[in-house]
Amino acid sequence: YEPFDSDAARQWTGFLTGFIVSRAADELAKIASGADQEPTPVERWAIRRFLDWFRDSELVKEQHASHVAAPTVTHLLKGTPFVDAKDDQKLSFTASYVGRLVARIIKEEGEYLREWKVDKIREAVGPDYDAALAASDLAAEIQRAD
Repeated sequence: YEPFDSDAARQWTGFLTGFIVSRAADELAKIASGADQEPTPVERWAIRRFLDWFRDSELVKEQHASHVAAPTVTHLLKGTPFVDAKDDQKLSFTASYVGRLVARIIKEEGEYLREWKVDKIREAVGPDYDAALAASDLAAEIQRAD
């Protein structure tokens, strides 16, 4: 007795193989196009609850207070293993499942917390911030880089 020695079994096996290969190709196409970075509604809800917790955490409050008091600008992740890792390690991480998950979270953070982040940056800069002067300084820096 051979369970796959019938037309129905061969057709079923062919269908499953085609389906799996097709799904794998679809997933690879999504990854290549960046479409895999679009969270599902459930993922978006979960990510936003995580971001709510992060935004309201004591860590962020403490870091923000230190940024307001500091004379210079500092990013939250500066000096961490994420920033200090070698480039090949960073590339390996970004290509991994966890790296793509982090990319989803960061993309959602940019959309969901955009105004809150801008407000926090402006607060840390202080009342002497001059947007026109900053834009002029940035343009001059770009000119020097060219």
